[in-house]
This record gives sequence, C-alpha cells and structure tokens, in this order.
Amino acid sequence: MDKILSKFMGEFLGTFIFVLVAIGSAGTVVSLSSDLDGLAILVIAIGHSIGILVGILMIGNLTGGHLNPAVTIAMLVSNKISLKISLIYIFAQSAGASLAVLIIHSFMWDINGLGVHNLSENISILDGFIIESILTAFLVIIIMFVVNDKNPLAPFAISLYVLVIHLVAINLTGASINPARSFAPALIHNEWTNHWLYWIAPIIGGILGAIIYTFLFGSKSDKKGFGKFNTK
Repeated sequence: MDKILSKFMGEFLGTFIFVLVAIGSAGTVVSLSSDLDGLAILVIAIGHSIGILVGILMIGNLTGGHLNPAVTIAMLVSNKISLKISLIYIFAQSAGASLAVLIIHSFMWDINGLGVHNLSENISILDGFIIESILTAFLVIIIMFVVNDKNPLAPFAISLYVLVIHLVAINLTGASINPARSFAPALIHNEWTNHWLYWIAPIIGGILGAIIYTFLFGSKSDKKGFGKFNTK
C-alpha cells in the first residue's frame, strides 16, 4: 500500500510541478499582452519544456516520470506497467494538474480561460486530431528509445522535444499531447469546447507510437508482451 501511495504522490507532484510552471509561464505572458507573438510563444514553450524536465527529474526514478495519461496508456499496452498502476497514474496526473491550475487561477493569474486548449480558427477538427496524434506518437517513440537505452540524458531529450513541438503547434492546437494538461484548465475554467479531442487524439497517438517502436525497434520480448494487459 505504501508503494502504491508513493507512486500516486510521485505522479501527482510531478504533474503538479509541470503544469504549475507551464501554465504559470503562460499566465506571465498573457498578463503582459494578449497577443501571442514570437517571443510570447517562445516563453510559453520554454515554460512547458522546463516544467516537464523538472517533473521528470524529480520523480522519474520513482514512477518513470510519465506525467501524461497518453504516455501511461502507451506503457500499459506495451505491458510495461499494470492496469491497476496505470489507473492510479492517470488519476494522479489529472488531480495534480487540476490543483496546479486551481492555485494559478486563485492566487496568481486570474485570467479567464488561461491554459485552455482549443483549435485555431484555420484548423479543422480533423487537422487538429491528426496533429495531436502525430505529435504524441513521436513523443512516445522518443520516450521508449531513451528510456529503454537507459540514457541519462533522457529527461533532456523529452524536454527538448516538448520545447520544439510547442514552437511548432501552439498556434495550431495549443500543442497539448497531454490529456491531463488539457483537462485541468478545462475543468477549472469550465470550458469544454473540443475537449474530447485532447484525450482521444493523444491516446491514439501514444498507442500508435508504442506500436511503431515495438514492432520496428523493440526486442523480441517487447513484441511478445505487447497488448498483454497485466491486471494485477
């Protein structure tokens, strides 16, 4: 029980730190100007990158540093974690992110809709779905490469990818790739437009990334275990 609680608290605190830094940086930018120019996008991208880096470095050795339901589900279908632990992780991630946004909204930046993801006017639902799916697929592929190789620079590789995709996609979909990151501001600000997309697309993308990695680059044991759910 203590081990389960420690894993819950790890993902809770790691995701809390990530979202607090990520959306906190967005709050700083938006409070100065509502226009997302190049410098504003860079600051927000760096905030998300540093937030995810700190979160992973803090609790990576304890939980693997998922901080993202799409990553957790990808690891579940890859038989890297059990169904029970995956559900605990997803709940912890969503709760940690929500607490972070609540604190930001209550004590830092009282800005309506701060951090809420939605599609840009020129992006269709299909386009947004494809963008979020592809970006998350490559996130999972990168994670599986660096983690399986036990690369000590794994957190920095993941952080750098998060930085780049935010520079690319903030003005398209908001560059979510993380259902918990999207869920928290939607909950606190009660704004749910197209919210389903920010769950389904990253999860499908994460599973796709797991499939690509496993069957193109994975070991025999990876291929053999894929899709076998450990329910303990």
